[in-house]
Amino acid sequence: MRATAGLGAAAVVVGVLAWALPSASGDAADALSVYSGRGIATPIGVVSRVPAESAGGVIYTESRLDIGKSRAIAAAETTGELAEAFLATTLTGYANPTLVNAQYPASDVYPPEATSVNSVSTGGATISRYHAVANDQPSAHAEAVGGAGDIPNLLHIGGGESHSYSEVRSDGSVVTNVASAVHDVRIGPDLAPLVTIGHMASTAQVVVPIGGKPVTSFNLQITGVLANGVPVTITQDGLTLGSAAAVPASSVLSLNQTLAMLDAQGISLRAVPVQKEVTDTSATVSGAALQLRTIVPPSLALPTDIGKDETLLLGEVSANATGRKRQALSEGELPSLAASADASGTGGLSSDLSPSGGVLGSSLTAPPVGMGAGTVAPSSALPTEAPFTLPKRNRNLAAQRVLDGYRLFLVAALIAAVAFLVRSRTRMPE
Repeated sequence: MRATAGLGAAAVVVGVLAWALPSASGDAADALSVYSGRGIATPIGVVSRVPAESAGGVIYTESRLDIGKSRAIAAAETTGELAEAFLATTLTGYANPTLVNAQYPASDVYPPEATSVNSVSTGGATISRYHAVANDQPSAHAEAVGGAGDIPNLLHIGGGESHSYSEVRSDGSVVTNVASAVHDVRIGPDLAPLVTIGHMASTAQVVVPIGGKPVTSFNLQITGVLANGVPVTITQDGLTLGSAAAVPASSVLSLNQTLAMLDAQGISLRAVPVQKEVTDTSATVSGAALQLRTIVPPSLALPTDIGKDETLLLGEVSANATGRKRQALSEGELPSLAASADASGTGGLSSDLSPSGGVLGSSLTAPPVGMGAGTVAPSSALPTEAPFTLPKRNRNLAAQRVLDGYRLFLVAALIAAVAFLVRSRTRMPE
């Protein structure tokens, strides 16, 4: 009995210590002077012009990471932040019930975790789910799962999902992962689709190791593409017939007619090249399977300008991450005080000098009297050691001390209570 009670008490104490003692979750972020991340994933990306571009999508997710704030966004459909604000101020009573935002630190508007009221699960299966969560790791995660949807006589999907995740890992790496997938895609009139796609899936990732070179990856898979019943492949030039065997003239004619009918409806169909940009401390990679540009004829009246000129990106993903390690700062070299070579031949000291002779924002002072304006202080006068180092980033030292003291008080009180209970329950009868 005593051994069992002792083990139980030890487990309780360990659990309480894990909760009560200060967390080291912020250590990785404190090791970085700059970090950020942003991920966007959507089976159907929508770029509206209002007239400025506003990027949104269907079954849309987005994760954002910056110093001091993490944010996640999920929606069944959204026209993007700019267009959402435009609609809210233009159409009376406009609201998007499928759009959820999560933020850390939380605010009166955005909680740390949110789920759309349109999320539905039944029989152990998820029919639709739009969920966003952000925490102090820091990390932001958004997921969206949706069913069939249509843009009449233009686009139909049988279902899709997307995920966006940005985080600072425990080793200081800044990571953004995004993925989107969609199946049963039909492009063109509802009764006679011109292009059908069985399945599309795209993923992108950016990893920026602390002090290391960023690493990017992108993957796209497309299966079951038919243009008016003819098997085709998707290339950078759009739709092309397969080249594995001789192509009959009827197939070439059918494909050309399909593309001509799309053009006649104001639909231009193009493949999207992968875009990648990498520096020493950041990287961005983005891409999509297909791009559809639609322009509504001027004769067709719409309640707002949104929808008149739109670009649809099928299987859109975009990932970005930035991470720069914190380093001690040094004063560096003395600024040059040489006279400027202007036309008049007159020179003057730099405007960066303060009235007292020192450089603004620096501990450096002006040269001693007797040194000419064109002379420079000897190299021995330069500081040989860094005059200061960066302290660990603390969000609120006073509040942290109070919280740590309160935690330790609770730990001591709980340990005493557990010890009393163990002793009273295991005492041998006299």
